[in-house]
Amino acid sequence: MENEINSITKGIYNDDILRRLTDDNVDEIMSTIKEFISNTASQIQSLKTAVFYENRLEVSFFAHLIKVASEKIGAVALYLKSSLLENAANKKDFDFLKSVVKELERSLDMFDKIVKKSF
Repeated sequence: MENEINSITKGIYNDDILRRLTDDNVDEIMSTIKEFISNTASQIQSLKTAVFYENRLEVSFFAHLIKVASEKIGAVALYLKSSLLENAANKKDFDFLKSVVKELERSLDMFDKIVKKSF
């Protein structure tokens, strides 16, 4: 069972990246997560607005911001979904974008819950 949980967790975030980023300091990890969640939630709201108005440049911009931040903190699922969004924006595939933005929000919630339980 523990291997299953570790496997699921690895698909959501990379514990090693987060620990290296914060020198394995639990207080700093929690602070970093809190800031990441807050910033990413705000960026997702801006992303949703950009998708609604079919503004390809803003979608690409916010997807890229989320992708870079996700990579730096080890948020694997968010990184992958924001990469999909960035590619779809370049193709102007707004139907696909609408569905992936919802998945991105769910991934952020899942990341928040799982990472906080881990520390």
